[in-house]
Amino acid sequence: MKLAKVMTLVLGAGLLMGNQQCQQTPTETKARELKKTIGVSLISSRPIEIPGNGSFDFQFVLNQQIYPVLQEDSHFVFNYEPIFNQETFPQVQNKLDLTKMNLSEGDYQFLEKNLQYNPPKIVFSDEVSCFVNQPQLVFYGSVNSFEMVSKIGLNLGFVNNVSSTSNGIPHLGFDTETFQLDLNMYANEALVEKLNIASVNVTSKQTKTQVSFFVPFQSLLFEPSFFFQTPLSKVSYSALKKAVQGIYDQITAKEKADEFGGWNSRVLFDHEHEITILAGKSHNVKIGDRFDIYNQKTYWKDDNGAVPVPCVSKLSGVMNGPVVATIEIIDVSEGMSIGKVIYETKEPRKMGALVKINKLVADTTTTANPNK
Repeated sequence: MKLAKVMTLVLGAGLLMGNQQCQQTPTETKARELKKTIGVSLISSRPIEIPGNGSFDFQFVLNQQIYPVLQEDSHFVFNYEPIFNQETFPQVQNKLDLTKMNLSEGDYQFLEKNLQYNPPKIVFSDEVSCFVNQPQLVFYGSVNSFEMVSKIGLNLGFVNNVSSTSNGIPHLGFDTETFQLDLNMYANEALVEKLNIASVNVTSKQTKTQVSFFVPFQSLLFEPSFFFQTPLSKVSYSALKKAVQGIYDQITAKEKADEFGGWNSRVLFDHEHEITILAGKSHNVKIGDRFDIYNQKTYWKDDNGAVPVPCVSKLSGVMNGPVVATIEIIDVSEGMSIGKVIYETKEPRKMGALVKINKLVADTTTTANPNK
């Protein structure tokens, strides 16, 4: 009897120790990713022709739908600020004094050889203040096809931007059985014109969905937001999510292959020993994160031959200089953070200077080890 009690105590102690070992499993570190700030340009689509009624503005509803898709995404932060105007502004009457631009003969030779422009059509500058609040990337897209098919085989929509709407469709509505669409989405550098970073195609085969829904044409025509109350909106929402995820996957692959410079932000203000950057909780920034600050050289051009004006004329290119400061984050708000300067050079940090990751503090989570 005593032996049985001893065995029970030993087994109980062993189970207790096992539970303690399970609970005290060493913490595992996770790689933390910062969200990139993006802007959105137009997702274009031709209208849907409604027989005998007019046309439905699918472009409008699709451009409304992209915003909640991006707000829910875990990789990007949507920027509500206006996107940098890439168009050349009217010629400036008062020409700049090039002697104040700090241009050397080597600068002129470099511009002439590598940018194929002759001064003064290109201006070399260190002006970057207009980059504040600009997104890192701009998304845009186009719809190639929109097809609703009825139970009796009638088609409503377009394929390759050509109307595919069948004859004989009732004027009251369309008894939809399946819905599918095909769209392209692109991500370009926000500042340098036409520099594509990623592109993806979501095909009709990927989006084809059984919906079994009667679409009343009057509701669709006179209240476009009615589209969001139908099963059709789930299909277009899913297509946009697939496209955004595809863009993210391509960007991630390019970062790993050193074909894309990775996450960045901008300096908002320099307080001498502290620097405010435009990235915060919404970007997944945490106290203790470290960032490097770079001043940049910019190239501005005027297609009409006038002397370009930095931050007014068209941006032609950007070149990074060396690190001018390193900061460690000490305070984080929703859209910006403050970092104390832990390394600096004598060069002043400019408003709009580039911010890149130096080192992120690790996220730690304690998990039970099922093997113990």
